[in-house]
Amino acid sequence: MSPVSAFAQSAWPVLVETDIKHIYSTARDNHPGFIDDENSYFKQWLEIGYVQAIEAAKSAQSLDDALTITQRYIAGFADGHFGFGAQYQPRYLTWTGLNIELFGDDYRVSFVDEKHSEHMPSALAKLISCDGVPVQTIMDNDLLPYRFNAPNLRFPKVRFASKLLLNDGIGKQTQFSACQFEHQGKVETIPLSWQPISQNRYNQLTQNQTPPKQFAFEMVAPKQYWASFPSFSPNDKQLSTLRTTIQELAEVSSAAERIIIDVRGNGGGNSEWGVEIAKALYGESFIESHLQQNPDNSYALWRVSSANTEYLKQILPQLEIEFGKDSAMYADFSTLAEDMSDALQKNQRFVKQGSSTPQNQTISPSLVNTKTQAHIVFLTDSRCSSACLDFADLLLKLPNVKHVGQETGADTVYMDVRVVELPSRLGMYSLAQKVYRGRPRQHNESYVPTYNFSGDIEDTKQLKTWINSLVF
Repeated sequence: MSPVSAFAQSAWPVLVETDIKHIYSTARDNHPGFIDDENSYFKQWLEIGYVQAIEAAKSAQSLDDALTITQRYIAGFADGHFGFGAQYQPRYLTWTGLNIELFGDDYRVSFVDEKHSEHMPSALAKLISCDGVPVQTIMDNDLLPYRFNAPNLRFPKVRFASKLLLNDGIGKQTQFSACQFEHQGKVETIPLSWQPISQNRYNQLTQNQTPPKQFAFEMVAPKQYWASFPSFSPNDKQLSTLRTTIQELAEVSSAAERIIIDVRGNGGGNSEWGVEIAKALYGESFIESHLQQNPDNSYALWRVSSANTEYLKQILPQLEIEFGKDSAMYADFSTLAEDMSDALQKNQRFVKQGSSTPQNQTISPSLVNTKTQAHIVFLTDSRCSSACLDFADLLLKLPNVKHVGQETGADTVYMDVRVVELPSRLGMYSLAQKVYRGRPRQHNESYVPTYNFSGDIEDTKQLKTWINSLVF
């Protein structure tokens, strides 16, 4: 081994240990979970996972080791608001030529590279097991502990099904020699050929039609409309398009017979956008009346720290751009930033959000009618989380709404993140700053659609045909 290689190997344990200590201390000093007496699991894993990660760091010898140890620590929280994103991705993967997706209750072949090997299963064949290990055991034991360690939830299995027969160097991934597939009632054992492939080439082969990445509005049939909201976190260029999409929705909602609200790919952002969409559909007065008649008695407690307080001050200019300085949203966060500053001086642990915000004027329910009589079709996939779930909380309680598509993602009670960079600069992680109390939607609870789509949720053409066939 050359002196350079020896030095590189000796540096990995120190680098990984420094990163793990940084995650631990940042969460300890800023995350509400560390001082949350109602949810002890967070502090337990923060401590137990820390000990395990520090021990594993001693034997780290590569970038893959560093990312595996870091991802396992963060995956153990099973929290979509405590995520990790690597700055460096492997240029080459090891692949079987097969892409797997979870369709309904089955893991099926969604793509076959016919040039990869002579022996390949048919498209849509059901994956049963590999080397005698059931596919669900592989998912629960080999993949989820390093991705999102919640085997009781569905959405991580949807999200990481493509990793079943792909080795990206992260975690405990066995390169199985053969797998059993079932197709048209016949079970066949197929030998696997693991071959290197570039990340770019793999993406070109396996990425199908994706959900809309832009805010969009279209008429799909007379008096039937499709509005796409792939995010509630618009950048400066998207902001005007989002506002236009909501305005177009408002203009047609009173005469429409069916409106599809497509939130595929929506991982959240600012929940106020969901309220604005609801107002465009039903009318502002109706939504205000609904909220007053169905009060949300939950509330949020922000963890008091200097870093969390500074974050609140920094986001005020963006809130002003999106909603205006005279908006209730800006006033709420401006007051919260002041309350946090005061609490920091008094060594308080939590600040209740909205405790100083004046209440809206009461609207008489008898004077309010809904603006629309349309059937509202709420289309979700497994990526709906955070503010998208807040939107679901509201929309699914409103008249004439049918939930279709895939089961949504799920949130813990910890929300409102800021992003923190690791000392090594190998990646970034997100850190929640507030905890909900009394939220009707429970910890890591998802929404299951009334009409479940078992096909490729990214195939918009197929979805449109399927939705048109539904009778409400």
